[in-house]
Amino acid sequence: MTPLGDFIMHRGALGDWILSLPLLEALGMRSENAPTTMAVKRAFIPLLEGVEAKFVGLDSEDYRLSALWREGGAELGGLGPFKRVCVFGRQADSLLLENLSAWSEEPPLFVSTFPEEGRRIHVLDHQQEIMERVGLEPVVRRPRILPPRHRLDEAGRLLASLGVNGRPIAVHMGSGGVRKNWPPECFEAMIRTIENQGLGDVVLIEGPAERSNHPIPEGVRRLSNLPLHLLAAVLTESCCYIGNDSGVTHLAAAVGTRTFAVFGPTDPRVWAPRGSHVTVLGGSDSGGFPLKEQVVREVGASVSPRSM
Repeated sequence: MTPLGDFIMHRGALGDWILSLPLLEALGMRSENAPTTMAVKRAFIPLLEGVEAKFVGLDSEDYRLSALWREGGAELGGLGPFKRVCVFGRQADSLLLENLSAWSEEPPLFVSTFPEEGRRIHVLDHQQEIMERVGLEPVVRRPRILPPRHRLDEAGRLLASLGVNGRPIAVHMGSGGVRKNWPPECFEAMIRTIENQGLGDVVLIEGPAERSNHPIPEGVRRLSNLPLHLLAAVLTESCCYIGNDSGVTHLAAAVGTRTFAVFGPTDPRVWAPRGSHVTVLGGSDSGGFPLKEQVVREVGASVSPRSM
């Protein structure tokens, strides 16, 4: 008899998904003889090639999943059955879990992705508690994504085409919420100071909204709307990264790049990326956003001019 695999659904944003990777990988390792299917946003699926556990990626908007939010919508649609089912979310959806119970040999497990309101515990620690409750051993202690060699080669060619000298300083000015964004004029002044001090070539990472909304110094190299697997490789090839409390910042930290995470109104004790290579600047307990001079000073202390 063919062994049954597991099914995991995580429909959160990039940063939320990356923070969940240690628990996701621990869940993925439970199924030793059959693949674990992970339903996530389509853009995240190529990033699965860089994690230790092996998953089969499924677009969370796949039409075969749509019936799960309807009464009596438990048809397998060619996706199951599964040994175990796990759903990540802000709060449990009883209809979804009821329908998923028909897909699984065991009752579905719901994981509250974040700690309850008012509890100032880091998301990783919160999910570590869940791991312990269900008897799982962690595969990794913090999120880790390692792009394969062919992705790094592609990123190297892309940076060379921009005329980048050495390993660049990557900067991303956006986030999932405007209130979390360090003022554009601070980024602009910081970029100009970094270049004037000869700390390295700045490469600006842009999504669809940033190019039109954020003024940038003339001549700064830009990379716009990169697929996430290529962005992960570009960040790996960068000497350091500077960005807001955002999914891209979590991605930079996950690939192991020296990361400067700029926080304003949000709480780094709950949301910051972790690791000895991460420096958090500002935050709700530090009076909000940091000064431009503080960010430049921290970056300058970690890189030598044109030695990257």
